[in-house]
Amino acid sequence: MAEIDAIETDHARIVFRGKDASRAKAFASRIEAGAAKAFDIMPRPQGVDKVFYALTWPQVDGRLYGGVAVGEADAHAYYHPFLDPSELATGQRVPTDTAGLPKATGRVGLHEGTFSRSDFVDVACHEAVHVLANQWFVNSPPIWAVEGLAQWSEGRRYLTAARGRMQAAFPQFEKVVFQGYDEFHQSSLETEFYLCSAAMYACIEDDDGLDAVMRTAQAFYGSTSPEKAEEKLGRTQKQLVADTRKWLGA
Repeated sequence: MAEIDAIETDHARIVFRGKDASRAKAFASRIEAGAAKAFDIMPRPQGVDKVFYALTWPQVDGRLYGGVAVGEADAHAYYHPFLDPSELATGQRVPTDTAGLPKATGRVGLHEGTFSRSDFVDVACHEAVHVLANQWFVNSPPIWAVEGLAQWSEGRRYLTAARGRMQAAFPQFEKVVFQGYDEFHQSSLETEFYLCSAAMYACIEDDDGLDAVMRTAQAFYGSTSPEKAEEKLGRTQKQLVADTRKWLGA
């Protein structure tokens, strides 16, 4: 299909076709910066010190490196329930579960549109946070818990700049926050829903500190249902939404 090459940095493995080598080299330091930021924020899974990034191209999107999701976004993280990427590459089909090691590997696909973005480093961080959060994965968590954590990781400056937009969009956010993927992602307010989700984590951080942010994310990723996560936290999603509404002044 294509000649594939790779660059390794302190926190990233960057894989690309040979004809994209110049782009990969030009962006390697920024990919590294995003990955390093994600590792600074997230708990580090045992044995994991790098995130895998693939530079994709339209003809292979959806097929390369185990399948890269495509859609409106410029980059995607995607999940594989396997431990060993080398086994995955040779056709492993049965998930491996080894005590003390993560039960999943993840990948980031950087599509062509990513490279024209002024917030490229934050995008690289956002997707790496998705990958690292899969260390907790038991069952599909609520969309707000997934996208909110990654958006929050990009930095509080985005929330400060968009406070008015979040206040205006929050009533609509409350209508979709407990619904599904399509209601969240296919809305004309999708960007605002990302920000409102991040505001939920910012509210938790202000009230109870950074450790509470991670406890909340881990509870929703690592529980068999949102209700089980609420039991772990002693706090319902509805309470979290109400607290965030007050925090925003929405």
